[in-house]
Amino acid sequence: MKALPSNIDKYRKGGCMPVSATCVTWDGPNIPCIDLCKGDTIDVVIYELAKILCDITENVLDVSSLEFDCLLERGQCPPDTLLETIQLIIKKICLPPDPEPPTPFPMPIAQLPECLWFRDENNDLITALPLDEYVEYLAQKICDILIKIDSLESVITSINTQLQIIQNIINNGGGGSTTPPVINITTQCLSGTSPGQTLAIEVAFQNMEQALCSYLQILGTLTQWQEMFNTICIDDTTPLPCGDGTYGDIPGWIVNPITAAQSMTNLWLVVCQLNDCMSSTPALPCVTVPPVSVHIDSTTATAATISWVPPVTTGSQPPLGYLIQVYDIAGTIPPLLSVTVGPSPLTYNIVDPAITVGTEYIVRVSAIYDCGTSGYVQTTGPLKEAPYVGKLYYTNSATTPKAMICTNPIGPTTTAYNEITNAIKIELKDNSGNPLVNTGTDIEVTIRLEYIACSTDPIVETDLVITIPSGQSQGTGLYVASAMIYCPGEGCITVTRNVLCLVSAELAGGGALPITIGLDTSLTSLGSC
Repeated sequence: MKALPSNIDKYRKGGCMPVSATCVTWDGPNIPCIDLCKGDTIDVVIYELAKILCDITENVLDVSSLEFDCLLERGQCPPDTLLETIQLIIKKICLPPDPEPPTPFPMPIAQLPECLWFRDENNDLITALPLDEYVEYLAQKICDILIKIDSLESVITSINTQLQIIQNIINNGGGGSTTPPVINITTQCLSGTSPGQTLAIEVAFQNMEQALCSYLQILGTLTQWQEMFNTICIDDTTPLPCGDGTYGDIPGWIVNPITAAQSMTNLWLVVCQLNDCMSSTPALPCVTVPPVSVHIDSTTATAATISWVPPVTTGSQPPLGYLIQVYDIAGTIPPLLSVTVGPSPLTYNIVDPAITVGTEYIVRVSAIYDCGTSGYVQTTGPLKEAPYVGKLYYTNSATTPKAMICTNPIGPTTTAYNEITNAIKIELKDNSGNPLVNTGTDIEVTIRLEYIACSTDPIVETDLVITIPSGQSQGTGLYVASAMIYCPGEGCITVTRNVLCLVSAELAGGGALPITIGLDTSLTSLGSC
């Protein structure tokens, strides 16, 4: 450097020379890379150097925009200066890397003994736990046991105290003896095998327990006795079986008994009263009254079932049994079949190889008494039928009622009623009772109905024809079974229609049924018109 000529001596003060940067020049060679020329003043030199320094340190000396995540430890602050940054890099390179943490071993699973199995909040059965949870579970169990032991110790201490008090009482009362005194009693009727025995109170009490248990087995429990009281069906208001008055009129009768002895008293009074009635009532007379009627209910290819209505024997002895006899249609003696049956049931199956299919027979039923046999009632009809391919069956059932109104023009007034319609069904079935399709001409079954209308009208009869078409197995006919009609002078009255009889069962056009089709008893029982 070379100072420019100037009068600077006058500025010297205390060794300080205030020389302006513009008064000093560069005396060295030209330096093109920094644009420095010989003769440049110092302020130019400083400017050029500062400019170059700024250019070469741009984005290098400022470290605030750099990322230091790979160099920093957890919780360590990033560097602020270039020097701190270089030092951080040197430390990271020179120091050995931190060892990786060891891989944890899996926690062992401990199997629980069965006594420690439990169910969790999802109701799953837990039979094994990780070792750490197992240790915690055992610790809890041990705590529970210790708490229970403490509680038991308190109870035991209390019991010991009570026992000591009792022992002191015994010692003080028995002259200091540790043996409790023996208490004896004199037996009466339950505590010993006989009255007057001297037994220890423990033995006597045991004897009483055994005796009471034996009596309960014989007499029953209090509940059973209460049930017996509740089922007594005779009280003081019950009429006597013979004579006038009620049981309450009998001397000694106890109203509302509450003890077994009182109930037994009433029971014996009832027995005595019944005995007196039986002793004073004469025996029923014996009258040989015949049965009311007899019917052939059903027939098959091997047998027939008959039934009868018993005789009315009010005021006389009932029958001891019945005599059933079968004759040929001419009534030739002796009968083809004769059998005696008891008073019930009121039916009998006639099975006899001598009975011929399709032949009519006479069936007679008589009642048997102590004093003889009554006259007979009889019916006639076939007792065996041919083995049909199919049969016609009859059913009559009500359908859903229909709400209707009957109007009486006088007034006028109306009466609501339910009209009931019945359905008569005729079905063709085989021998096993299964539906059988009609493969021939239509089958027509005619049923006669009757009803009485207004009092001025005669009995009205109408015919209902039920058809089983070809290709079908059944047919249905409807009729009004119950309704209301207006009759002059009588108002609205109820009219009922009833099945009267069977008119015919034939093919459409009037032809006879084929011999392979028969009539079931449900149809023939209607009777022929």
